[in-house]
Amino acid sequence: MGVTTKGGRTRRRILEVVTDLLEEQSYDEISIAEITRRAEVTRPAFYFHFASKGAVLGAALDELRDEFIAVATAWYDHVGGDPVAGIPEALEATIALWRTHARLLDAVGRASAVDAEAADLVRSWVDELTARAADRLHRDLGAHAGAGGPSVAALAEFMVGATFDAMRRDVRAIVDTGVPTPGVASTLTFVWARVVAPVGPVGQATR
Repeated sequence: MGVTTKGGRTRRRILEVVTDLLEEQSYDEISIAEITRRAEVTRPAFYFHFASKGAVLGAALDELRDEFIAVATAWYDHVGGDPVAGIPEALEATIALWRTHARLLDAVGRASAVDAEAADLVRSWVDELTARAADRLHRDLGAHAGAGGPSVAALAEFMVGATFDAMRRDVRAIVDTGVPTPGVASTLTFVWARVVAPVGPVGQATR
C-alpha cells in the first residue's frame, strides 16, 4: 500500500534517511539532528513519529519481519517426510537477507541493547520465530520431545537464539571488515539437522 498522507510520507522519509545514513556511519554516530536535516523535517516532527533513534530502527526491523518469515515458511510449514528437507535452503535464504541488510540489522542489535522500544521489537520478532520453530520441532520430534532432554519450547528458544547470535556476529564482521564469516550456513545446517534428525545425512550449505 502506498504512503499517501503527509504524515505517512514524513515517517517514510525518516525511515529512508536512517537507512541511508547507516551506509555511511555507525549507529552511534548518527544523531537526531543529522536525521532531521537530511529528512528535511523539524525535530518535533521527528518525535511525533518516533520516540527515539532506536525506535526508527525498530520500525525498520518491523518492516523486514514478513520478509524473514517468508523465506523460511516452507520449512516451518513442512509436514512429514525427511525432517532435514528444507533446512539448508531456509538458512541460505535467511543468511542472504541478513547480509543484504547487514548495516541495518547490526544497528538494530546495537540499539536493542540501550533502547527499550527497539529491544521490545527484537524480542517480539525472536518470540515469533521461536514459536514457529517450536511447532516444527514438535512435529519432527513427536513423542521423543523432552524425553531425557530439553522440552521442545526450550530447544526452540535455544536454537533460534543461537542462530540469531551467529547472524549478529556475521553482520558485525561485514560492517567492521566487509567480509562475512565463513561457514555460517554449513555450521547452522549441521546443528539444526542434528536437532531434528540425530542420525542421518545432513544437507549441504556453502556460505
